[in-house]
Amino acid sequence: MVDFIWMIRGGSFGFDFNVKLALTMVTIFICLYDWKKNKRWDYFWVFLIGAIIWSLIELFNQLTGQRNMPNAILFGFEIPDFVAIPLQGISEGAFVAVLGLFIADRLYNKAKWIGGLIGVLIILVPSALNLILNGIQIPDVGNPLIPSRRQMFTPAATIFFAIMVMITVAWFWKTNPEFRKRAYLLFASMLIIALVFTVFEYIGGTRWIEVGPLEGPWSRALPLIEFGALTYDIVVEIAAAYMPFLAIPCVLRLIKPIKTS
Repeated sequence: MVDFIWMIRGGSFGFDFNVKLALTMVTIFICLYDWKKNKRWDYFWVFLIGAIIWSLIELFNQLTGQRNMPNAILFGFEIPDFVAIPLQGISEGAFVAVLGLFIADRLYNKAKWIGGLIGVLIILVPSALNLILNGIQIPDVGNPLIPSRRQMFTPAATIFFAIMVMITVAWFWKTNPEFRKRAYLLFASMLIIALVFTVFEYIGGTRWIEVGPLEGPWSRALPLIEFGALTYDIVVEIAAAYMPFLAIPCVLRLIKPIKTS
């Protein structure tokens, strides 16, 4: 019997779509703010590309059984997939890239570093408050009704993330210096966002790694395996995989090489 590695979300983020709706609204607000201030559509293009790609990934994961999410609750009601999946695509994909770009652009223009700090606080404060309000939980290891269980390192997932990384590397290598600097800062910003979120979730006992066959039973992964899987999630599945959300509209010339402000 083959054991697989599973990414677990044991807290409310796995099923509470009120949070995902709030993150969606924050994402749209950031896009509108940058459009109003800088008269450009950069953030909307990153938002659109990210939402489409990550919604399709979530749809694929659920159709193939690679992710198991028993419930999706919004305003106290269970919502259908055609509502839940786009909210996941935005809140778990586009949000991170848009917020990361907001931080990156503030760091790009050193005079606006305070804006970068505000961006970090957008993810840091809610994560800290969630930990304070809910306390530290004991991971409910092996529970088949856990809010979200995703199989990592499937052939399809490995191929997909390899393609996303190759797109990123190829574009980074060939693009102009301004885009390259912006991309570097975006990657660093998304690393920070993903790291902060993961650390708080891990400390709170709502994110961990399990091993086991498709139908269970599942057990907690060894510390080294857990550390490696969480690190891979932060670096590859988030920071590297979300870089094409910027690269694609740049290649299509939807984003122009203008100075950020």
